[in-house]
Amino acid sequence: MSKWYKKDIADITFCLSVIKPEHSQVIKRYYSDKFLTWDYVVSESGQSNSALKTWRSDFKTSLNIILQHGDEFINIRQEALRA
Repeated sequence: MSKWYKKDIADITFCLSVIKPEHSQVIKRYYSDKFLTWDYVVSESGQSNSALKTWRSDFKTSLNIILQHGDEFINIRQEALRA
């Protein structure tokens, strides 16, 4: 396993840990199975499609920021893990 892969997994895990648990569960559910459709996840969650799209978009935005500026967030991540 490459160091970049491990870093990406750590970044994704960190990003999932800082969003609301309800949002994190939906994101994890959608990406856990490549055969799940977005409509299925929406139906399963009981939330509106627009709400879940917002959650997914917010997650992707946060992840993109972390991936682009990961070195700047190392201290934040380490502090969060200490808490």
